[in-house]
Amino acid sequence: MVEIRSQVVARAVVVTVATLLLAGTLSSCRANAATEAGTDFSAELAEVPGVLSVDPGGNNTLPFTGTADATVELEPGTSDERVGEIVDLIGAYQNEHTTTALTWTSVTVAVGGFALEVVDTRATNGEEMRVFTGLRDDPLLGGARLELNAARDAGGSIGLTAAAGTSFLETLRTGQDLVSSDPFYRDAAVVASSADGLRTVSTRTADGAAGSLDGAIAAYSAVAAQLTVTAAELAPGTAAIRVERYADAAAATALARSAPGAAGVALAVNGGVVTRSGFDDGSGDSSGDASANAAITDALLAATATLDGVEQIVARPASITYTAADLETAQSIAAAIGQAQAKSPAKAPAGTAFAVEIQTPTPQRGQRAFALAAAPADLDDALAFARATSAFGPLEIRTAESAPTAEFTVEAGDTDGLDALLRTVKSMVAAGTTVTLTMTEDTRTSTRVSFEAADQVSIESSLGAERESAVDAAARELVESTWNALPAGR
Repeated sequence: MVEIRSQVVARAVVVTVATLLLAGTLSSCRANAATEAGTDFSAELAEVPGVLSVDPGGNNTLPFTGTADATVELEPGTSDERVGEIVDLIGAYQNEHTTTALTWTSVTVAVGGFALEVVDTRATNGEEMRVFTGLRDDPLLGGARLELNAARDAGGSIGLTAAAGTSFLETLRTGQDLVSSDPFYRDAAVVASSADGLRTVSTRTADGAAGSLDGAIAAYSAVAAQLTVTAAELAPGTAAIRVERYADAAAATALARSAPGAAGVALAVNGGVVTRSGFDDGSGDSSGDASANAAITDALLAATATLDGVEQIVARPASITYTAADLETAQSIAAAIGQAQAKSPAKAPAGTAFAVEIQTPTPQRGQRAFALAAAPADLDDALAFARATSAFGPLEIRTAESAPTAEFTVEAGDTDGLDALLRTVKSMVAAGTTVTLTMTEDTRTSTRVSFEAADQVSIESSLGAERESAVDAAARELVESTWNALPAGR
């Protein structure tokens, strides 16, 4: 018995010592490794002459482990020599601060439109600096971005931006000459862009395959020789081209298709603010039978493509979506559509669906002001509904679907506003429409209440009584009682 007890005590001591050692190890590590590494890196470079800003990033993959990266912006006009010194400093820092718990994936150093990827290997950084310096001295370039391959031991891609007044195709040739002659960047992908960024050409397809650009460039050049091209994206076997006027899109398509050497190139040719998608006419990838609604699509686009305040139009076989500056522009669109149908009674054939969608742009923060979708014949009614409710906040009305919906956003606690909104909605919405209210308290807190419109409603919790919070229950009950107390609607 004494021997067994001794073994147990010994094992307990070993386990206790191991636990203490592990605790000590973890206490010396950092729970959010990537975040804290970024903070340290920023502090390290804060006083380095020539450094303008540091933007650290990364991923805290697990407690006490992570991967870090950063972008370092240098002061405009920093000399090549000083850029090289800062690159050496950053490379050495990565080398010294890469551990089993933290890996530095890369750091991008940028100055005046030119950027390169910095790693913890001095030889690799030296090769990049050699190419970087040459590109920065080229008067035909307005910018460049050098990236490494997956192994971080050779060039992976070169992004070049043309200087003002220089063709993006000439910039492409600069990149092609580089990758064909420089051992470090041999066979790297090249992406060349115009100074305004509206024209780009890539030596690789979307899935990374290399191929000839001759056909895509021939198609683009044929169009650009006779029409004003406002944007283009070229890659092996594909050419997306936008001309200044929607009325010229058909002519641009014919020019691109007939260009010598362009046979077999997948074309997407559009004009003005209109983008056609899903039509087998050279305007985009064909998907399904688009002929059923072709007549109504053409008639509505002809009537609306040049309206003031229309920022974007996307036409698909079953719908046209307008991005309008405001509700007044939406009314202009509806008026133009009504006039077009009065002159030419193009309608979606029986058995096919067709919707007109109108929406305002989505701001960087918050919701778009309104969005609606309706069949062309019902557009005026949908707009009347939008006009009547737009003062209450963001809204979305969709009457084109088999199950119509109306969504509104209101401020929580504004009982007068809620009463006024529901009074308007109940007087105008058709029975069976799904009405959804988002009641917001601040930018992060909101409650949603949804129900099918009827004279009297009983609104059930979407979460179930056992999971519904008191706030959600109070909002649901408030909407139900307010709605039911209002006069009968349509």
